[in-house]
Amino acid sequence: MTDINFMLQDILSTLLGFLFFPLVLIVPGYIIGWWLDLFDFRRRLIHSRLALSLLLSFAVSPILFYLSTSLFSYAGTSILVLALTLVCAGMLFRDKPAFPSMRNKAMIWVIAFAFIWIVFALFSLVDIQWGDELYYGVAGFDHATRISIVDAMARTGVPPVNPSYYPGQPVKLSFLYFFWYILGGFIDYIGGSAVDARGAFFASAIWCGLGLMAVISFYLRLRSNAKRWDVWALALTGIGLLTVTGLDIFPAILAMSNLQAPIPDIEHWNEQVSAWMSSLLWVPHHVAALAAGLVAVMLVLAMQGQTRKRQFVLMSVAGAAFASAFGLSIWVTFVFVLFWGLWLIRNLFDTTSRSFALPMAFAGGFALLLSAGFLAGIFSGLGSAPGTGGGLPIIFDVRSFIFVDIIAGESPHIIQTILRLLFLPLNYFLEFGFYFFIPLIWFRQRRNG
Repeated sequence: MTDINFMLQDILSTLLGFLFFPLVLIVPGYIIGWWLDLFDFRRRLIHSRLALSLLLSFAVSPILFYLSTSLFSYAGTSILVLALTLVCAGMLFRDKPAFPSMRNKAMIWVIAFAFIWIVFALFSLVDIQWGDELYYGVAGFDHATRISIVDAMARTGVPPVNPSYYPGQPVKLSFLYFFWYILGGFIDYIGGSAVDARGAFFASAIWCGLGLMAVISFYLRLRSNAKRWDVWALALTGIGLLTVTGLDIFPAILAMSNLQAPIPDIEHWNEQVSAWMSSLLWVPHHVAALAAGLVAVMLVLAMQGQTRKRQFVLMSVAGAAFASAFGLSIWVTFVFVLFWGLWLIRNLFDTTSRSFALPMAFAGGFALLLSAGFLAGIFSGLGSAPGTGGGLPIIFDVRSFIFVDIIAGESPHIIQTILRLLFLPLNYFLEFGFYFFIPLIWFRQRRNG
């Protein structure tokens, strides 16, 4: 029987990494929020400031650390982070923001939900040791690759030397959404032997869940007319909906009865559409990109009634958010950019919001400028360089549906595509369940005024 408890090692490394992560996911957001007084930052209590700092860090930290580590390495970035931390501590000491009253039951439930998430995520991510047996989660299949990239960044810098495909050859990774891994690599770097790449990556997933809760809370507050005493109840409702998923259980049972074999993950009965909890544990970088994109949207909403100069200040941060989102998840950002463009065009033809169009266009240009180096790496990856792949990474097709594909069998692809298109509403209904009806209800309310 082994004397090494790998589960305990994972837990300690992850918890220590969790304690280090505010250096990259609180401090930068706090400074930018206080400096620019975003969302009335300076007039808020300490809990609101910290939550705002977290969501603002999702917008600025990925691109900040990409540029810093690319230019100055992790060693130079450590000096920058130390300086930022001292500045943040000085701001806190100067303002001494007040703490909230703990009499609001909804607030207590929100805090409890956050602690429950931390514990749930921790034991969902670490390997579970039972005697001489070691058990890992389904997400571990993908995390093995991501953890190796975090480790490569801590050892070789940004962009990292490819740790997997061409061992022994210094081939740089050029086409990969690795901004999220840069943050974990920094925590691995400063954590020394106490925090390894596994602990740093697992800690990043836990913080991503907390960041999503912060984004939901502030987004709902910004879009609603709730009074002060309703804010926490609104936040609790939004956060509670993260536990709601689709109707996957029913097709999964049907699929298992036909296949006569268990499905390792309920999300894999069909082409994967993950629930919120699964997404946070499996693909935190995609969720982080969503958070960064929503920050950009919130900044547009905050432009109402602002001076022209202030609008461009807000859109500068929005541009940084899009640059961060692009390096976090190209696919999520692609959807945001599409609707951002439609929103901009709509504003051009709306006399009440026409003034927003130019600042929004500026945000897009600023995002391109900040992410120019990353874009250059992507386009170089479309060539024939070793280890970079080739061809365009986007294809157009109709989402597959396992039951339709079984019926279609070996039919021509055009027949499969038509059948998939016909059953696409049912496909999405099963995947999204409750959330499938939300846009229908919203459009109905809009139509009825």
